[in-house]
Amino acid sequence: MIFSPTVARLVGGCFFLTAVPLCIAIARLAINLNELAARSQVAVKRAESVGAVSRELRTAGLSVERSVRQAVVLDDASLLEDYARARQALERAMKRADELPTQSSERTALGELRTFDGTLAAQLVGGLPPADARPAVVEAATRISELADKVEEEFDSFVSREIHELEESALKGRNDWPVLVGIAALLAAVLGLGFSVWVSRPLSSLDRSIRRMGEARFDAPVTIKGPRDLRTLGERLEWLRQRLHSLESHQANFLRQVSHELKTPLTAIREGTELLNDRVTGELTEGQEEVVRIIRDNSHQLQRLINDLLTYQQHRSEVPLRLETVYVPDLVQKVVDSHRVPILAKAISTKVHIVPVSVSLDREKIRVVLDNLLSNAIKYSPVGGQILIAVRIAHDLLQMDVSDQGPGISHADRLKIFESFYQGPAPAQASVKGTGLGLAIAHDFVLAHGGQIDVMDAGKPGARLRVRLPAMDMKTEGAQESPLAHGGAQQ
Repeated sequence: MIFSPTVARLVGGCFFLTAVPLCIAIARLAINLNELAARSQVAVKRAESVGAVSRELRTAGLSVERSVRQAVVLDDASLLEDYARARQALERAMKRADELPTQSSERTALGELRTFDGTLAAQLVGGLPPADARPAVVEAATRISELADKVEEEFDSFVSREIHELEESALKGRNDWPVLVGIAALLAAVLGLGFSVWVSRPLSSLDRSIRRMGEARFDAPVTIKGPRDLRTLGERLEWLRQRLHSLESHQANFLRQVSHELKTPLTAIREGTELLNDRVTGELTEGQEEVVRIIRDNSHQLQRLINDLLTYQQHRSEVPLRLETVYVPDLVQKVVDSHRVPILAKAISTKVHIVPVSVSLDREKIRVVLDNLLSNAIKYSPVGGQILIAVRIAHDLLQMDVSDQGPGISHADRLKIFESFYQGPAPAQASVKGTGLGLAIAHDFVLAHGGQIDVMDAGKPGARLRVRLPAMDMKTEGAQESPLAHGGAQQ
């Protein structure tokens, strides 16, 4: 469902919109380059035309001046034919210059050149003028040559200005391109981040909801906002949550009722067994004593199983924490004292090292955690083995370790042992199998405190379970760790 066509189109649209700013920037750069290339081509052609016209004007102007001077100096009117040809070349060059996209300075110089050309032509209409008028003719021809040079200079300036404008345009474009690309990249990053948040937020909500249901936490409803397909998936998860919550409630009621119904006949069995064991009804034969012992042991085991089920049901009912300030050494001492009989029965020595500290926690739940960890350690410890209980403060956490010298916990079982009703390999000396609830209850009680329980040194001989709890309202009453005394079985 998550990879439906609608979501796929949504993701594709997000990627497309994210790429749009970069595509626009690239297109803009391409357009600028094309415009610059087109302007360069036009400028090159215009420079060629202007250069050719300016050269023609200069050549024609020089030819006019030279032919007029020769005619005046040699007093030969026939040389005016060269002037006429030079003047035609000058007029053609001026006509071509008029077709160029010149500016006011070039047009002014061309106007002056055309004026002196007309003046000179008028002076030479009837041939060479009288001797007293010839200096004016030479001066006009010289002025034409000078103006032709001036027009060439103006055209050269015109070409230089166009080249300078192209250089400025190229420089401006080169300076603008990084800014444009940076803006486009920033916009793409912002859009990408926005789209990723928009798409990932419902997926994160789905992930959190699935994790909560996987942890049997059905209190919070599943509400998903986002694309239609994800909302539909959220509605189905909400239906599943309600269904699982209902099944959980039925299971809790079933366990509570069954446990209650079993306690009444079990109490009668235990009382009857105790009466027989106390010889109230008379002396028993050796065979009868063995039968009574078997019934008595199994009734005790059944009582323990029922208590575990009741504790498990209490946990599943999500009873809130009852926080109080607890002096941890006293709590640990009471737990160790409660296991005096099985410890002595297996000749187990215990070492308890603890920092004298008070912490805010749920006394009963943590007592159950320690009780289950110690019971598990006693169960798997060999006869004459040793159990170590160490409590200290580490990184602002209350850290409790319970270690034994049993076979240890394999890598495959390090996570499974905290699952409800899971039972690892039973120890060889165990006569009665457990329920598989002790460590599961301990795990959930630790999580309820916001802590963590882990298997340390998995795969090695000797199990070591570590509990880390937030040290809330911690008060340390001693700087050194001190061992607790507990009879001869403890060191």
